[in-house]
Amino acid sequence: MKKIQEKFGYKGKWVGILEKTFECDNGDLSHWEVVTRVKNPISMTMIARMKPSNRYVLIRQYRPTIENWVIALPAGLSESDDIAKEASRELTEETGYTGKVLRVSPRICSNAGLFSDFMHVVELEIDENDPINQNVSPTLESSEEIEVFLIPHSDILSFALKQKEKGDEISVGVWYSFALLR
Repeated sequence: MKKIQEKFGYKGKWVGILEKTFECDNGDLSHWEVVTRVKNPISMTMIARMKPSNRYVLIRQYRPTIENWVIALPAGLSESDDIAKEASRELTEETGYTGKVLRVSPRICSNAGLFSDFMHVVELEIDENDPINQNVSPTLESSEEIEVFLIPHSDILSFALKQKEKGDEISVGVWYSFALLR
């Protein structure tokens, strides 16, 4: 495929819809509508484990896009190319916890059929005995509503399904990370 044309059908403050036209190998034209971030297109999802208890940090966050609460992993947008630093910042902002980055995934795509953005999955470890991680308080933006949960690995699937029964949605990150790999 060869890209012939690209133009914004809509461009807002944070996202836009690109209209892309490609020429296929057989000469046919293919038209795509792509949701894209107007600013930094790199996001991060954090898998944060408490040590020594081996509980994982999950959040319950209200998402206006679906007008509902979602059980998810902490996540955010990177403001620089230093993904480890940005993930640590986002974890602290959303949960109040300070963690040590263990691993950063390569850049991966989350839904290449619809979105043009990329992400990193970042694994962190939180020393729950460190005084900095006692009596924590997140520093949320005024538009963020987040509740933090510390759940043992063996209980995450049942926790998520109970929240689903109560009306919450389950994010793909939680499902991929804990329901499929138990």
